Amino acid sequence: MVAKSSNRVEALTGARALAGLYILALHFGKPLFARAPHWAETLRGSGYVATSYFIMLSGFVLTIAYGRKLADGRLDRRGFLVARLTRLYPCYALALVIMLPLAIVHHWGAATATFGDASLRYKVVTGLAQASMTHVLVPRLVTAWNVPGWCVSIEMWFYVAFPLTVTWMVSRRARSLVAVLAGLWACVLALSLAYTLVQPDGFRPDHDSTAPWLTLFKFTPYTRWPEFFFGCALGALWLRVPAERRGARFATLLVAGGALVTVAILLASEHIPYTMLHNGTLLPLYGAIVWGLMLNRGPLHRALSVRPLTALGDSSYALYTLQVPLVAWLLLAGGHAPNAVDAPFAALMLAAVIAGAIFVHFVVEPRAQAWLRPRLERWSAMLPYAAPAYLAGSSITSMRNPPAASSTRS
Repeated sequence: MVAKSSNRVEALTGARALAGLYILALHFGKPLFARAPHWAETLRGSGYVATSYFIMLSGFVLTIAYGRKLADGRLDRRGFLVARLTRLYPCYALALVIMLPLAIVHHWGAATATFGDASLRYKVVTGLAQASMTHVLVPRLVTAWNVPGWCVSIEMWFYVAFPLTVTWMVSRRARSLVAVLAGLWACVLALSLAYTLVQPDGFRPDHDSTAPWLTLFKFTPYTRWPEFFFGCALGALWLRVPAERRGARFATLLVAGGALVTVAILLASEHIPYTMLHNGTLLPLYGAIVWGLMLNRGPLHRALSVRPLTALGDSSYALYTLQVPLVAWLLLAGGHAPNAVDAPFAALMLAAVIAGAIFVHFVVEPRAQAWLRPRLERWSAMLPYAAPAYLAGSSITSMRNPPAASSTRS
């Protein structure tokens, strides 16, 4: 979910690969940890925290790539949205297409636990909501079809506000941006603390819990926006601080220290309310890791920059988006129930998902994006802006900047 750049930091891409594998292990790696030490299973079961890392990282890298272009008028708001839809939607739509037969053939959907006993009407309504990325606005629709699609969809709603927000952020002084970072983290903690103390669903949830308020808390843009805009503010701070003052000599310390403290907290996660960790409590540590990776020097950076890791990092969006549909078909083909998978089949299944994601990223996505982009540009030229916030951003920034042609970078 991060834009490619000709001057990207390879170690940052390698770190994305590790985060993607962490989420994959959380969802489908339990059989591989059946005989593992308790601490290893505790770490695996805490993989949900990697989603916050991806959300924050998306805001950070988009600010680096687009912030100044949007602020000075080299890129317009419509061009930005076209670029992001072109980047994200082909793989997102492919995941839904792969799941379509499971929705049509009731037995397949039930056997793989992707649709259970859902009615045809429910599948149609939720399918249309997923296709339009509006399902995350209605919590009861979020857990249908391709559940990981919630993260992609909430980001698309954040992109509507991104041009106005990032234009404001890149014009702030460093001290103001530090205050913004602190305020956004405070919002995260306040939301998590409110759910944890009030317990609106009437119980203390864990990773496997489902409930209306918990779904709203975990999977909707109403509660996840601080994580994305934390990344934006961090990116604006990076742009604001001169290169010689970014602390290059602390690169390894920031990465290693941030990672070690994160692991220590996750090892103690059994003693921390699940909802206090889920929605970005670790953002300052992620910020330290990302800042250190961006400095791009040291042994950890070289280790994370090896080609197998960066190839998987490039494919991390496809890995995240396609994991549920691909696993469902592998379960169906292998005749396995979702809760009755042994370690050898789980290892084979995860290897196949990784290979499929790499193939889709390097072979399928470029062709689909090349087909989609000119069509989106034509359609967007004929349609008015849909969101009031987006219109506000357009009017405010257009008063300060001359019209400019859309960028063709994504």
